Amino acid sequence: MRGQALHRQVQMNIEELLSSDGKKLSDAEIEDKYARGWLLTHYLLLGGKRPKQYDAYLKLMAKGVPSLDAARQVFGDLRTLGGEQERYNRGGRFQAYAIPADFAPPAPKIRALSACEARIMPTRMRSAVGVNEKTAPQLVGPARAVAAECPNDAFVQRSLAEVEFDAKNNNESMAAADRALAVNPNELMAMIYKGRVFARQGRWDDARKWFIKANHLNPNYALPLVLYYDSFMRAGVKPPEPAINGLMRAMVLSPRSSELRLRVAYELIKEDDLAMARKILAPVAFAVHGAPDKNAVEVLKKIDAKAHASDILSQATAAKWNEIGKE
Repeated sequence: MRGQALHRQVQMNIEELLSSDGKKLSDAEIEDKYARGWLLTHYLLLGGKRPKQYDAYLKLMAKGVPSLDAARQVFGDLRTLGGEQERYNRGGRFQAYAIPADFAPPAPKIRALSACEARIMPTRMRSAVGVNEKTAPQLVGPARAVAAECPNDAFVQRSLAEVEFDAKNNNESMAAADRALAVNPNELMAMIYKGRVFARQGRWDDARKWFIKANHLNPNYALPLVLYYDSFMRAGVKPPEPAINGLMRAMVLSPRSSELRLRVAYELIKEDDLAMARKILAPVAFAVHGAPDKNAVEVLKKIDAKAHASDILSQATAAKWNEIGKE
């Protein structure tokens, strides 16, 4: 598909490509950005004609230099670069690297579902895709029916806990989580839903105990870290340093979450670490899919214009970045 895009008659030129961040693009332009962006990156890294220029360009971008300005500083005349890129595209051969198998992650372990797991899975999948106030209650009946016949299946009960929570049935969610934990004391998601019910009830200390317990069970899972941080924001209390550090770690674990990046950026702006806030916000502001986040774009503009941190924080607060995660 990318190869086909690279040989269309009408395509982005290199200046359009390098100035496309932060703009709403058509489907054809998004396809061009992927294909032409890949080609340019490939040429700069492996073409052998412009050593170290890719790194130099990225370093200027990270400092807040606008893309086109950074490109002209590093690459020189962009029409010359565009011509080189097009000849590279039509040359028919690309340099490649073989990545050793040692870099591959371990093979996943696969097993058959139990009968109870298979029965709850259609409901679990609909729940995982996402529900709203209208659709969440529709899953309660099917989930309860399976759970009634599988009272000793921890996965079924933890799935019911999530369905009940989404339908705002707090007592039922807590009961299902307790049944899951009675069968498997290490059922992580049951811990999380106990904590979430306590948080919904404003029982912050109880909620945090379960988020901490879930984090200790799996330190490399982002959700308990995010919920722990959110518990302070929802309670109207300044998050302590461990909660902020946990939030930073969560972003490392889930780098593609825009909402998580906005939370982290908000904390960095409060700390007047605007350079790091800019790095964190750039993928949100320049997202290629859908409309770029307008508030993130405006905050980046203020950072690049050397605005005072208090002014930037006001912009982030007006955008309600401090309320992300609140129900």
